[in-house]
Amino acid sequence: MDVDFTAWREMDSIDPRLIVTDPDLAALLPESVARAHNVLPQGRQGNVLRLLIGDPIAFETMDLLRFVFAPCSTTLRFTLTSPESIRQGIDRVYGPPDP
Repeated sequence: MDVDFTAWREMDSIDPRLIVTDPDLAALLPESVARAHNVLPQGRQGNVLRLLIGDPIAFETMDLLRFVFAPCSTTLRFTLTSPESIRQGIDRVYGPPDP
C-alpha cells in the first residue's frame, strides 16, 4: 500500500496545553462528526477553517471533512495535536458525551 505523507509533512502541530476553542466555531461542526472523527475546530480566518486532528494519516477523515465543507467554499487546514487533548476539548466545548 502506498501512503502519501505529503499532508503530514506540511501539517502544523500545537501543544495541547494551548488549545482554546470558541463555541461559535464549534457550531460549524456537528458534535457527532467531531466525536466520530476526533476533530475539533481551532480557528477561522476568512474562508479558512483550522481543525485539530490527532491522526496525521487520517486521510479518509480529512477527505470527508473537505467534502462536507465544500459547499460553503471553506478551505480546511489541519493542525496535529494529541488525540486525548482533542477528546478533552470536545467535552469542554460540546459537553460530556451522552451515556
